[in-house]
Amino acid sequence: MFYFTLGCVFVIYGWSFVLLWLG
Repeated sequence: MFYFTLGCVFVIYGWSFVLLWLG
């Protein structure tokens, strides 16, 4: 369950970074 949560957080941060990069 811990890895699932960690994965979700990683995906959220990843998409946030992509959206900021595309700006």
